[in-house]
Amino acid sequence: MLKDISLLITKELSKVNDYINRCLYTENPIIQQVIQYSFQHQGKQLRPQLVLIVASVLGNDITEKTRRGAALVSLLHHASLIHDDVVDEATYRRHEKTVNAIWGNKLAVLFGDYVLANSLQIAIENQDYDFLPMLTLTTQTMSEGEILQLRQAQEIMASEATYLEIIQKKTASLLAASCAMGAMSVSASQEQIEIMYAIGEQIGMAFQLSDDLIDYGITTNADKATFMDLKAHTLTLPLIYALQQASAPEAQNILSLVKSCNTADTKSTQEILLLINRVGGINYTLQKINSYQQKALELIKTHLRPSAYTDALVALIHKMILTQ
Repeated sequence: MLKDISLLITKELSKVNDYINRCLYTENPIIQQVIQYSFQHQGKQLRPQLVLIVASVLGNDITEKTRRGAALVSLLHHASLIHDDVVDEATYRRHEKTVNAIWGNKLAVLFGDYVLANSLQIAIENQDYDFLPMLTLTTQTMSEGEILQLRQAQEIMASEATYLEIIQKKTASLLAASCAMGAMSVSASQEQIEIMYAIGEQIGMAFQLSDDLIDYGITTNADKATFMDLKAHTLTLPLIYALQQASAPEAQNILSLVKSCNTADTKSTQEILLLINRVGGINYTLQKINSYQQKALELIKTHLRPSAYTDALVALIHKMILTQ
């Protein structure tokens, strides 16, 4: 049964992607060229998958509004990645050149705006007015998270509380919105929408912390190379925890290594990794991941009726999140 549901979601994602291509189409040759390039590598599309599965859990059917909701979160995520690449001066994403690397920062920023504007236009044209508050609040929250992270990277300092706030805003808010919009698309009650938002938020926290561990080579991911966060001077939880546990001179030495770390500096990255492993930064992060994941699963067990679709939601969560 889970295999059948997985095939259903795959087919529905294809419909969502076709819908996105139709909505974004323009006769402007430059914009159309960027659209075709940037949307040819979509990744795992976890956010639209959550919209589709949640709708199935609560409504037993995927509606046209569900597909539009999936398209909206996909477009918002895509626009945010384009803008992130400009901010991070990234030249590759998923082993392909970024929009800004090919067409420059100015066009990339404007194209990200174009994608975001199209998402709002879809909601307005279809009178999906209940989606708009969630979309606008999530966009605002993600922007706040990016600004907070930018300040952290400039100072190369972070507390655990600040870092968790960053990932709640940057990552978890959109996964939460995806779950909530799945519920909205099948006319779920306000209580169900709020429960799904809470589930998505817990999933998002665990998902981002899992992604952080990929940077330290704890697990492999074909879409992400190791030590890229570190070389961008981005402090994530394993390192933040290690710095908190280390002696003052040791912490200062590690921060100096982070500041000087670059794409060719394997000696520094290995020294940083040794400290993280020695003081338990990886294990601590795994414990936090497990805690967020268990909260999501407990909410599901308490509030969602048992069904094959609920099982599919749980299976997707396990697939998204690293546990050990």
